[in-house]
Amino acid sequence: KSRFLALLSHELRNPLAPLRTGLAILSMQPDPKIAGDVNAMMTRQVSHMARLIDDLLDVSRIDRGVLELRRECVSIDSIIANAVETVRTDLDAKEQQLAVRYVDEPTYVDGDAVRLSQVLSNLLNNASKFTPPGGNVEIAARRDGDEVVIAVTDTGIGFSEQDARR
Repeated sequence: KSRFLALLSHELRNPLAPLRTGLAILSMQPDPKIAGDVNAMMTRQVSHMARLIDDLLDVSRIDRGVLELRRECVSIDSIIANAVETVRTDLDAKEQQLAVRYVDEPTYVDGDAVRLSQVLSNLLNNASKFTPPGGNVEIAARRDGDEVVIAVTDTGIGFSEQDARR
């Protein structure tokens, strides 16, 4: 339970950065197009947070060893875009360059969109955290037969091959 609560607390913080940025942009009275885009982003992030809070309120599932996945047909591009949106403020604050490489054709997977976005935003967050200011972070997706491979690379300190095998 303690590990779950620590993880969930971390996950609840991730959507707050884009929400804060969105509120700052809206307070500057931007044009209607920008306001619409910011509103859409904030709506997605609030939905993401509501889902995380629902998970927090149902800790009994974790006690039983059951984690519910809400599987659906979801676009890889949208999963990546949501993850990027979550960490964009951190990347910008460190003046890091982000390269995003989507699959060449529309690609869908059967998965839980929120959980998959969480995984990718955590990877991007770690890449940003351990990459110096002005460094580079890349997220790239490609098809490999019937599978999709998503890789996050950065110009940070990295880790040993031994750690990679854990």
